[in-house]
Amino acid sequence: MHEGKRSSWRTTPMNRIYEWIEALLSRRPSTREQMEFSSTKELRRLAEQGRTEIAAMARDELEFRRNRARELTVTINVRCDERSSLRENYGMFDLTEADEQAIEIAQRVARILLARDDVTPRQVIGLGHALLALERLPNITPGCDCSFGVEHRVRDKESGEMRYIEVSISAEAFEISSGGSVYEASVGSDSYSDPHWRVEIDGHAEREADLSEIENEVLERLKLGAQIRVYDESDIDAD
Repeated sequence: MHEGKRSSWRTTPMNRIYEWIEALLSRRPSTREQMEFSSTKELRRLAEQGRTEIAAMARDELEFRRNRARELTVTINVRCDERSSLRENYGMFDLTEADEQAIEIAQRVARILLARDDVTPRQVIGLGHALLALERLPNITPGCDCSFGVEHRVRDKESGEMRYIEVSISAEAFEISSGGSVYEASVGSDSYSDPHWRVEIDGHAEREADLSEIENEVLERLKLGAQIRVYDESDIDAD
């Protein structure tokens, strides 16, 4: 079967090739080609616009967060100033939840002592002043100056021991402390203090004491013959 001749660029005269190239360069793009080009251009424009808008949104968000951080810093500083002002002008302790639990323990110890048959009338008055000041916390009680607790002494010719537990409350501080001393005839006596719980009106605090067994120890020491100790130099306006 006879095959027809196929043209090839190798057999096409150079002037014919030039004519094709010229025609290709000079022809107008088809409608489809124009649409595809326009769509691509539009997509590029939208992408660029999107990047610009995202960048603007990111800048706005960053600026918002910076302003918010400044506002929070100002608020925190104002509140700190307000708390300092309350302490200085209105006499308020800056108490934590743990401090409030310590105050409740102190109140229960005071009521344990009030329930004793051997408590004296003067001690009842002092314990009443202390309870009033404790119940008013975090507000101070001007003129309050009380301490109360137990003191237990055991001693013979060769050795001895003294143990105390004390709660104190004034317009300047609230404290729960414990300690004591041991005595040996051959070496003498040696005093010690346990870690204590103390909160002061100026904001200083030491919260190192383990208060979980304070009430139990007070009850146990009283059973063993401990003495009630109450110090009261208060001048309180009960109104």
